[in-house]
Amino acid sequence: MTHNGPMESWTTIKEYKKNKIIDSGSQSIQDFIIKNKEKIIFNCHGHTHLGKRSDYVENTLILNPGSVKFTKSY
Repeated sequence: MTHNGPMESWTTIKEYKKNKIIDSGSQSIQDFIIKNKEKIIFNCHGHTHLGKRSDYVENTLILNPGSVKFTKSY
């Protein structure tokens, strides 16, 4: 479990602005997950309130449960 999620994951996309993706993910977390992929089952993170979804980095499941305040689906 981490505060930030990995970079280039759909779980860390903050918003789209003028056809540009604003990513709030961490390159170091992405590198750590890739380097240790045999040892990590999944990564659960927050930080990106609007990024409620799941994705994969290599074969590692990435989960962002979203925010009660911002996702309004709980």
